[in-house]
Amino acid sequence: MEADVSVFPAYATGLYVQHPFISERHFDVTMASHDSGQCYVYRHNSGALAKWDLSFEGLTGDEANVLIVFHSDMRGAWDYFSFTDPDTAVTHTTCRFAAKPLAITYAGPNDTRIQMTIEEFR
Repeated sequence: MEADVSVFPAYATGLYVQHPFISERHFDVTMASHDSGQCYVYRHNSGALAKWDLSFEGLTGDEANVLIVFHSDMRGAWDYFSFTDPDTAVTHTTCRFAAKPLAITYAGPNDTRIQMTIEEFR
């Protein structure tokens, strides 16, 4: 991880998410299933990690482009960045995009919709 962590971009107004959004906690685990029917689950961390499902609607072309370029700069799910939890105002510095592409819908002029998932990793 690099010393200088990128920061998730905000709108010109200073806001960085739209309502509604989903915030949840999850555990990073590896599961091993065997032919005998036994299954083992191994935890990677001692505590829960944060995850956010975000939807942005009615974005202008410039606002949408900022998110698209940031996703590209982070190389999708590859690089880490800083994201502030909109529920708790706690900044998480080890976040990255989920390993799925952005869902981008161009509904009309200045009406772009983007859906994304951000996950915390340690």
